[in-house]
Amino acid sequence: MILVRLFVFWIFSLLLLQLCLSLYQIQLFIMKKKWRKFNNGFKSKYRKVTNGFKLKYRKIVEGFKAKYRKFIKKFKPKYNVDVTLYHFIPGMPVKSNCSRHFFNKGEFKEAKLFFDKASEKTKHNNVAPVEISLVKGKRRIVISRHFGPVKTLKKLRMSA
Repeated sequence: MILVRLFVFWIFSLLLLQLCLSLYQIQLFIMKKKWRKFNNGFKSKYRKVTNGFKLKYRKIVEGFKAKYRKFIKKFKPKYNVDVTLYHFIPGMPVKSNCSRHFFNKGEFKEAKLFFDKASEKTKHNNVAPVEISLVKGKRRIVISRHFGPVKTLKKLRMSA
């Protein structure tokens, strides 16, 4: 029911946007015809009126774009960056320390930027073995980077 209302609102907003655009085009057409007939004093007053109309039109369009982005953002997935450090002492079970950094819906760019910064710091500080992964939603791993012998450590006995 809510989706139907949102769809109707979206169609109504598109029709209103199209009406505003056609009014704007008519205004420009009239402005071009009248421009030739009148003197410069009237032109400056007419420009002020049309510029005011342009600003109102832009505000309407920006409002629709913001509402559209907000509506679409609800359906985008959440992202998080998982950083897992493995502690290995010979003769002891392998310990892992996992930290997860959460990002809101649709914030892929921010998550990717954080992922790149974490990988660069890990490379620079030579912390090994570390596994860094960018996760989309709950489980899907988008990008994963390993520093050190992570694959062999995963095969060994892990502590609970």
